[in-house]
Amino acid sequence: MVFMLMFQRTLVKNNMLKLMNQNIFVWKIWTWMMLISTFQGNLMTWMMFMLMFQRNLMPLCSTLLHTEDSNLLEFTKTRKKLSYQ
Repeated sequence: MVFMLMFQRTLVKNNMLKLMNQNIFVWKIWTWMMLISTFQGNLMTWMMFMLMFQRNLMPLCSTLLHTEDSNLLEFTKTRKKLSYQ
């Protein structure tokens, strides 16, 4: 339990992680947490995971969505330009 708290604190501190690294990192944590929760049936591990999920995965999702949207906008602009020519 103490290890989990320390781990979470390091996660919060290292928010300068690159997007891909963060993504892989989160999935590693997720699988690890799943193993722990299945073997122990521990509710605390799930709560810790939910905290990590809120802190790390939400900004990741929003940035990914944002980049997708901007790319789509650029794509539609170029298509319009091409159709007008």
